[in-house]
Amino acid sequence: MLIVFATFPVMLFKDTVRALTATRSAFTTMVRDGKKHLSPNSGIPEAAMAGALGIRMGGPSAYGGVVVEKPYIGEAGTKEDAADYLTASERAVLIAKFTALIGISIAAFILSARRVS
Repeated sequence: MLIVFATFPVMLFKDTVRALTATRSAFTTMVRDGKKHLSPNSGIPEAAMAGALGIRMGGPSAYGGVVVEKPYIGEAGTKEDAADYLTASERAVLIAKFTALIGISIAAFILSARRVS
């Protein structure tokens, strides 16, 4: 869920409408596709990131020459998304950094609140 919250400030550098759209897409993709992944620990954040970036992840993958069919997570972006101000990987790094910052802030708040009481 923190990825969804971190999407808004990262995408806000472009414009408000784009930030709201990306944040909504991160949430809806997380809810819709998060359970498709075999791993319960990585499916939900992977789906949120795919929605935030407007990309599709997963699908058939080769492991040691053996193709394993996996479900797709997210939806393929448009040509307009491809000509964006940052590449998907640059946006992913920024979203990951903001996610970490939010998580550390929450942890620090909880720890400081425990000391007060």
